[in-house]
Amino acid sequence: MTTEEVVEQLVQNLTIERSDLSSVRRKKTSAQDDRKSSQTFGVVGVIVISIVCGSVVLLDIPKVILNVKRLCRNSKKKRKTNRKCESLNNAEVQDSTL
Repeated sequence: MTTEEVVEQLVQNLTIERSDLSSVRRKKTSAQDDRKSSQTFGVVGVIVISIVCGSVVLLDIPKVILNVKRLCRNSKKKRKTNRKCESLNNAEVQDSTL
């Protein structure tokens, strides 16, 4: 074996996959934090976000109700006009057959 082959074999034996390094694993995981202040801060953050989202939804509820009522009224009117059109079409068909 030449020295170049020995060096190449040593390099292959000593090479480690980057994904196996502990530093890479530590980057991907969160550390547990049991301090009372950090837990309180997280709970307050969740409450603030929930209040903001909830207020947006609550402010939109009256508009949603109005739109649903309007859709119901329009669909009832369309049904009545469709029935009138159907009865007119049926009358025209009967007249044309006579």
